Amino acid sequence: MPIERIKCAATRHGDHIIAGAYHGECLRIAKDAGFERPDFKRGQGFLTTNMRFVLRREALMIAEREGQVVKKHPPLDVLLSEDLKERPLPGDERC
Repeated sequence: MPIERIKCAATRHGDHIIAGAYHGECLRIAKDAGFERPDFKRGQGFLTTNMRFVLRREALMIAEREGQVVKKHPPLDVLLSEDLKERPLPGDERC
């Protein structure tokens, strides 16, 4: 299995996943598409390089293991998009 890294922020809306550079971008796209705001703990997470949606707590473990966290911001037990060393630009095709 290839090494799994955090690729970008993502929000989950039922069976739909919306990805973006930051969670705010994902939430804006979701709102424009008619989706309701997801719960912070259950609906906001990240896509990995294996195209797997992971919640913030698991994302933190992956990002720390892969050296992607440049500066950890509170809360300390979950990953925030601003914690990441490498962030894609808005509209990046990797997301």
